[in-house]
Formats: sequence, structure tokens, C-alpha cells
Amino acid sequence: VPPAPRHRRPCRGALPALRKQLRAALLSSLLLALPFVPGYLLIDPAVDVLVRLVGPGYAGVGPLLKIMYFGVLFSMITHPLHIFFYARGRPHVLTAFDILMLVVIAGGNYFAIPHFGPSGAAGVVLASRVLLGLVLLAGIGLELSERWRRADEPRGD
Repeated sequence: VPPAPRHRRPCRGALPALRKQLRAALLSSLLLALPFVPGYLLIDPAVDVLVRLVGPGYAGVGPLLKIMYFGVLFSMITHPLHIFFYARGRPHVLTAFDILMLVVIAGGNYFAIPHFGPSGAAGVVLASRVLLGLVLLAGIGLELSERWRRADEPRGD
């Protein structure tokens, strides 16, 4: 992600370089998350060890971890892109994003836990992480398309 700009208005021609850096950041995050995909298969053995160490009260954790696992991996890919808004001098977008995250998770848990119990809460974690990651990607796309399109258009000077 590029360093914070000194001016609010982007330089003409900066869009391709920024898009290239964002693609590289997304690819780096993806490559860092890929080794964790097989970790899904290690959840059951890890829960077995946990049950032996702590007691049988934790035996029900395995299915919940399996539900949440890929949502956490998706967050590992998208979460580093938060820096884009800091670099653009727009940290208030992240404040709005965090408020949206709080509302989605609280609202989802309010309805899911009474009906589905802990599995509902795990489902909310999965759904909220994927949904909010997509919202983040959409926000970056909107920021690039609207703000940069005007700066890169040829001027009739």
C-alpha cells in the first residue's frame, strides 16, 4: 500500500500504480493465509488435546471452530487492506466500518443465539467476517473508481 499522500488530490496517472500495489498486498495476504487452510484438518486433534488437558467440557468446541475457521482466514486476507484508508487520509471510513461490524455482529448474535445457540454465534462469526471483508473490498473499489477516475480523466486545458 502506498505511503500517505501529501495532497488530497491524487496525481494524474497514479491509479495504475496504486491498483498494482493493492493487488500485490491482496496476493501477499492470500499467500500468507494459504498455509493455514490445511489447519482445518487439525481442529479435531487439537480439540482432543484440549479435552485431555482441560476436561470434557470443551469437547463441543470442535464443531464451532470448524464453522468459524474459514471466516477467520478470509479476514486474514482482507484485514491488512485497512491500511489503504489510512494511506488515503480517510481513517473515518474505518471508524464507520468498525461501527458497521459491531452492529452486524451484535444484531446477528441477538437473533442467532436464541434460535441456534453456540452454533448460531459461530455462524454469525463466519457470515460477518465474509460480509464485512466484501464490504471492505467494495469500499476500496468505490474509493478507487470515483475519486481516481476524475483525477485521471484527460483535461481539456
